[in-house]
Amino acid sequence: MPGPRTGSTAAARRGVTLIELMALTAVISSLLGLSLTVLSASLERSRSLSCQNNLRQLGLAMLAATSAQRDSFPAAFTSEDGFLPVANAPDALAACRRTWVVDILPFIDEAQVHDAFDPNASLLHPRHAEARSVRIPVLLCPSDPHAMTAFDGSRSQRLAGLGRDASRCTYAANGGLGMAATPGALDASLEPFAAGAPATPWWLRYPGISGGNCGQRESDITDPKSKTILLAEIRAGTLPIDPRGVWSLPLGSSGVWGHGGRLGIGGPNSTHPVGDDVLNCTELVATQRSTRESAGVDAPPVEPPCNPRNAPGWMQMARSMHEGGLSVCMADGSVRWISDFIQVDPSSDGALSVWDRLIVSKDGLVLDSADY
Repeated sequence: MPGPRTGSTAAARRGVTLIELMALTAVISSLLGLSLTVLSASLERSRSLSCQNNLRQLGLAMLAATSAQRDSFPAAFTSEDGFLPVANAPDALAACRRTWVVDILPFIDEAQVHDAFDPNASLLHPRHAEARSVRIPVLLCPSDPHAMTAFDGSRSQRLAGLGRDASRCTYAANGGLGMAATPGALDASLEPFAAGAPATPWWLRYPGISGGNCGQRESDITDPKSKTILLAEIRAGTLPIDPRGVWSLPLGSSGVWGHGGRLGIGGPNSTHPVGDDVLNCTELVATQRSTRESAGVDAPPVEPPCNPRNAPGWMQMARSMHEGGLSVCMADGSVRWISDFIQVDPSSDGALSVWDRLIVSKDGLVLDSADY
């Protein structure tokens, strides 16, 4: 006959208690949360490395294009009459003929797309619509999900003339400390900072590498090329009607301008409320507010922020979707990580900040790598 049941056997058959089950669930939840955090960090690291590799390829393409056009870097944009007639109207952008991206297309295995552009016609001409819609992977940082959404000007009250289905780019040419504008296009308080054209004072004093209708010759760059920014990350517009990051549009859509400390706007990933000029900023704000209110959600400021003056892209900040900074490609083709906490202020004629000095291609100031 079987013997009496022992206490341990009875406890074993009693099963798991509620407290034990809750403890087990908590442990599993914690391990799952930790695993997801590690996985997310690993995925972002992979995306960031891919983003840097894209920058490196684009930098090499810029250098190849420079060699092909007699040692002059591609201009940020070119126009039909010497300099884009900047005004607070989309019609002014019709004078644009090329951007730096169009110029380097043959050097990133996109010669067919390049050849589809007629250099004697506006980039906004309907014949260029198909070429402008081509999504080019090397132009897109995988950390920015908005870069996959094409720009659709037809859905905007102000930007219908800029076309639809235009693809994005999350990298921009360094235009310098001044704004991409020509004297006469700005109000009196801002005109001294115009820098886009070859002979404007701020292009001569604080140039980047790719200006309006001009690019620095390699011999013009007197600072070490390894310490001079050629290309920087930018963020694509978060709405289809936001033109930021459209590679076939000039000014702030495909270039960084006025993005140093001299104008007091800020450095990498600036949160300054007027950091980016966008022709339809007020429309972006109204659209986002309407969308969120209809969903019962409070409407925060447009992200990234934009200038409510609806300026046409005179200023554009270097930005990224990475945490804590962004990547840049230097004029020698190397890629560097720049922290959001790089020194931006103070900044003056006699004492440019570290961020300013990385932007300017011939400031003549000594910059140590330990500074950034």
